[in-house]
Amino acid sequence: MGRIFNLVLLAVMLVGAAVTYDMKYRTETAAERVARLQAEIVREKQTIQTLKAGLMEIADVFVV
Repeated sequence: MGRIFNLVLLAVMLVGAAVTYDMKYRTETAAERVARLQAEIVREKQTIQTLKAGLMEIADVFVV
């Protein structure tokens, strides 16, 4: 009886380890995606600022 109980506990530990590894992998993948998206947001904000500056330059030409 004790041997069966130990085998069941071992199986539960292995399943728990597999689930934990899967969660860790998914978390790391999500964190990498978030970092890429944040970098993309920064690039897009810089592009917007550049375009706004260009627009102001063009607007100044027409105002003068």
